[in-house]
Amino acid sequence: MSYRDAGILETGRRKGWQSRMTPRTESAEIGRLRQEVSRLEAELEKAERDRWVAEAVAEALGKASALLQVMLESAESAPQSDRSSPPV
Repeated sequence: MSYRDAGILETGRRKGWQSRMTPRTESAEIGRLRQEVSRLEAELEKAERDRWVAEAVAEALGKASALLQVMLESAESAPQSDRSSPPV
């Protein structure tokens, strides 16, 4: 059984000194942990949004690259006379 499971809090006053958690310190610890969970959930949500945006950008860049490649190949295969005359 761990100290936390036994309700013992490491206070940090002296090395190795421990005390049982009082209801007040237990409530404070629970509140702190809930805040940390909320913060980490928000951080995870932001990371997931950022990942979605990065994937969408990578897909758009891939499509743009493919389109430019098709345009380049089309321009290279066009007859020379068409390239030298101005558009009408």
